[in-house]
Amino acid sequence: MIEARQHAVLSSEIAGRIGRITVEAGQSFKAGQTLIAFDCSHYQAAVDAARANLRAADVTVRQSRRLEQLKSIGGAEVEMAEVKAEAARADLRQAGSEGRRRDGEAPLDGQGGGQRGREHEAVPPGTGPLAVLSDRALRGGPVS
Repeated sequence: MIEARQHAVLSSEIAGRIGRITVEAGQSFKAGQTLIAFDCSHYQAAVDAARANLRAADVTVRQSRRLEQLKSIGGAEVEMAEVKAEAARADLRQAGSEGRRRDGEAPLDGQGGGQRGREHEAVPPGTGPLAVLSDRALRGGPVS
């Protein structure tokens, strides 16, 4: 019996719908190749919303600074606008980070070891929809 010394189950870090699986059982691939891609439309919408919120917060900061120069508002209002802009920047970083975790890349050169999920199926975080195994480091032994 021959078996792979290295194998992995590619799991989803995010909840999402499988957009496409690019490798089948027994099909070879290279490390770094995208083997599974998730539908990212929800995450892209979150990035777009966060980007718009940041633009609005930056406008508020500029307007607040100008109003402070005109002595129409105080420093506390300017500081609050700046804090809201910082929070909007953090929201954009978080949305971008979640969106980048949407594809499963091959951790090693190898072959598809079997699908546990199918295209268009929704998967929760931590689910392993695709198994892969190395075709380079094999071990064998007698069949019992």
